Amino acid sequence: MARDTIIQQIEDALKINKNRRAVCPFHGREDSRANFHLYPSGYGRCWSECGKKYSIHEIATELKIDSSSLKGLDVETLLQTTGLPAEIEQVFNLSTEKSGKNKINRVVIPYVDDEGNAVNRYRYNLVKSEGQLFGWDKGSNAILYNSNHWISDLEYGVIVEGETDVWSMFSAGITNVVGAPGASNLNISKNKHLFDNIADLYVWHEKDNASTDLLKLLRGYRKNIKVLFHDKYKDPNEIVQEEGLEYLSNWFNEFKKEAPTLEEYLDNDSERKYKKIHEKAEVKNLLSRNKDYFKTLEEDLPSFIAVDLNQALLCFIGCSSRGMETTVKVFYQSP
Repeated sequence: MARDTIIQQIEDALKINKNRRAVCPFHGREDSRANFHLYPSGYGRCWSECGKKYSIHEIATELKIDSSSLKGLDVETLLQTTGLPAEIEQVFNLSTEKSGKNKINRVVIPYVDDEGNAVNRYRYNLVKSEGQLFGWDKGSNAILYNSNHWISDLEYGVIVEGETDVWSMFSAGITNVVGAPGASNLNISKNKHLFDNIADLYVWHEKDNASTDLLKLLRGYRKNIKVLFHDKYKDPNEIVQEEGLEYLSNWFNEFKKEAPTLEEYLDNDSERKYKKIHEKAEVKNLLSRNKDYFKTLEEDLPSFIAVDLNQALLCFIGCSSRGMETTVKVFYQSP
C-alpha cells in the first residue's frame, strides 16, 4: 500500500483539523484537547501527556491500520518530517540507497574527515521504536558534521548536536554551524583550530547528560563560549517543526544578545536569571511577527508567557507601552 494512502487513512481516523492537530490517539481517552500534531509524512508528536514522537507505524498500529508495506527511510520523508526545505538534499549532497539483503531504504549523509576523505553516516529510521537509527562506514570514527563548510575566521559560529539541527540552523540563515554527533565525542585538541578565531562562539544545550558533558568539555577549552537553549524545545529542529524557520532565525538573533557564557550558565544559581533572558527574546520575537496584537494576546502570549490570561495581559501592556524590561519585571512579580 502506498505511503500517501496510509497517511490519508490515519488523517481520517484521527479527524485532524486544518492545523493538522487532533486528539492524541495514545492518551486521548482522558484528554479531549487537540494536542497531537500529525506531520505530512505520517509521523506525529503529542505535546501533552505523552510528550514524545511517534512513528507512522506506531500511530497506524494504535489506529488498527496496516503499515507493514512501509519500511526504511528516504531523503524526501526525512526532510518532510523534520520540516526542512527540499533544497537541503542538494546543498548537503544527501541521497537514498538500498541496503541489506532485503534492500531497505536508508539515507546517506556524507561527512568529510580531516584529510578531506568522504565518510558516510547512514540514517535508517526516524525514531528508535522503528529500529536502528544510525550507522557509520566501517572503520570510521565520529567526526564533526559540516566542518568542511565551516569558516574559521567568521565573527560567529554555532555548535549543535545532530545533522537535522545543522540543516535547521543553515535553513534559518545561520550558516556557520557544525554538528557534534554523540555530543560528548567532540575532540577539542583535534578541532580547536576551527574555533580559536571565532569571536562569538555558541553551543546549543539540549539539557541531557551528553549535551551537558559537551558544555563541561568546552568550558575547559574556552569559558566565554555562549550557550543557546530554549525553555520549550529541545533542539533547533524541534523549533523548526513547531514554529518554522523564520521563528528560529528571529529567536536566535534576539537570544544571542544576552546568551550566558559557559561559566555563567553552568552556575545553577543563574537559572532564574537566564529564564528572564529567554522570556524577553520570546516576547520580542512574538510581537515582531504578529501585527494583530489582539490575536497575539488571545492565542499566543498565554501559551508560553504566563499561566493565565491576566498575567498575559500584564505582559502585553508592558511590552507594547513600557518596554521589554518592564515586561519581564511584571511577569516575575506576578503571583
